[in-house]
Amino acid sequence: MCGSILADGEKTAFSIHKTLELFRIRRTGKFFDSVKRCGVSFSSILPVLLLMPFYGLFSISSLIMNNFHKSKTLSCGKTTIYDLKNNEKIAWRSLLIIISLRFKSLSETVQETSERIKALIIDDSTLEKLGKTIEYSSRVYDHVSHTYVFGYKILVMGYWDGAGFHPIDFSLHRERANKFRTH
Repeated sequence: MCGSILADGEKTAFSIHKTLELFRIRRTGKFFDSVKRCGVSFSSILPVLLLMPFYGLFSISSLIMNNFHKSKTLSCGKTTIYDLKNNEKIAWRSLLIIISLRFKSLSETVQETSERIKALIIDDSTLEKLGKTIEYSSRVYDHVSHTYVFGYKILVMGYWDGAGFHPIDFSLHRERANKFRTH
């Protein structure tokens, strides 16, 4: 699907940037600027992190190798971005809630949802990972394929308004290795 989204590069870029403007991402990011004392601000890096998947960039390494960060008027190295992503003072869950509330507000202006079924949904999904040295990952049971896979469980709570799913909170979990006894 990503290839079809990116078929017309300029039009897609314009649409994505317009969407970020609707979500007021720079303004939302400024709320978190205080956690970064020096260097590039959080509000400058956040839009780049959000745009990465739309341009086929799925890691910081690919972001740097493609010079994407420089072409979007952000001049910093990979260490700056890694430091930001690993900053324990950033309330990532709060950021998710702010963006979700904005999405809910925007979707309500487009379509009426008063007569639709509304519900809180809690979902646990498996996030399979490749590699053997990923921190805090383990073998987890995937209840869809009925197998054990290497990765995490993600628990997501979201609000269904009859038109779309709005994630509210999440947590990543690993499972302990079960030791089977044959007694």
